[in-house]
Amino acid sequence: MKQILLVVAAIMAVITPCVFADGVELYPVVKDGKWGYINKSGKVVVKPQFDGAWSFSDGMAMVKVGHKRGFIDDSGKIVIEPRFGMACGFFDGMASVVPDVPLFGDFVNLRGSKWGYIDKTGKLVIKAKYPSVRNFSNGMAAIYGGNAGRQKWGLISKSGSSPKVRTIRQIGTFSDGLVPVNNNVRNPNWGYVDADKKSVIEPKFAGARSFFEGLAAVGVPAEISPVEGAKKKKRRRKKVSLKWGYIDKTGAVVVEPQYKNARDFSEGFASVLVDKKWGCIDKTGKIVIEAKYDFVAPFSEGLARVVLGGKHGFIDKKGKTIVASKFDLAWGFQTGLARFEIDGAQGYIDKAGKTVWGPTK
Repeated sequence: MKQILLVVAAIMAVITPCVFADGVELYPVVKDGKWGYINKSGKVVVKPQFDGAWSFSDGMAMVKVGHKRGFIDDSGKIVIEPRFGMACGFFDGMASVVPDVPLFGDFVNLRGSKWGYIDKTGKLVIKAKYPSVRNFSNGMAAIYGGNAGRQKWGLISKSGSSPKVRTIRQIGTFSDGLVPVNNNVRNPNWGYVDADKKSVIEPKFAGARSFFEGLAAVGVPAEISPVEGAKKKKRRRKKVSLKWGYIDKTGAVVVEPQYKNARDFSEGFASVLVDKKWGCIDKTGKIVIEAKYDFVAPFSEGLARVVLGGKHGFIDKKGKTIVASKFDLAWGFQTGLARFEIDGAQGYIDKAGKTVWGPTK
């Protein structure tokens, strides 16, 4: 169970979530199987009535009625009727959607589905024709136009216009005006391009993450060793370990690659993996929080979620424990509250660790 929780913690940290809070002080809660919203004091302001509900993003929140998804505003009013088989939250004024998704029992089956984008009126402004898409950022989004065995990512603007989908093996997320790309099959190194697809930082890294607060984590080969279990006669199979550090937007190394893993900067700190434990560094590379945790998530509103002994809690920027590691799962603080889960039930705490809702399910 501990290993499972650690894997979940890592996934929560690296994936780009569909939605997140954006200053709207309403929080999704579940009660007796139905979802609604509470305010910061824990008072129900949108009664539990939906089959699913997500946090606010760009002033709107996604809700599910039956197997369809739509959007509400901060008064709880449905402004885009639940008619989409799958959707993600609004980013940069656009939301990615799948108009219809077949069901597999009580679950949606995304195989073969096509994604497009809607604006805040619910109008499908970019046709649903892409097998996979990313959220909009800085006026651009990554779209996938390939098929099995052939990576073909490209970029698209809000108008739907874009250069023809060109062969990009892998692509990250636009942030700080740049996006990491890997587009050479024979020499699969990462570099960075701008919104005009002009190369800004040449492809010379074995791994790369998006820019945040002016810095990006990049990886370089640390060592090459035979893959475990490979036969002696097939020792050509190699496993490459990476050392991670940070560069600025000119491509200059700011923090030398030395960590086994590294995450994005947030509020001046970034979490790094030292040996088998996570801690935090500042922008000079100085260790400011001792590497003693199973995982450290990005700081949000002055606090960071940490995993210790398979349980989640929170620390401040001095490394002081503010909320003991006691939750099965937890999410970062958003406008003053953080969601947690214990035994499948969810609730919210404030920054003092006081429970303001739940846990309920």
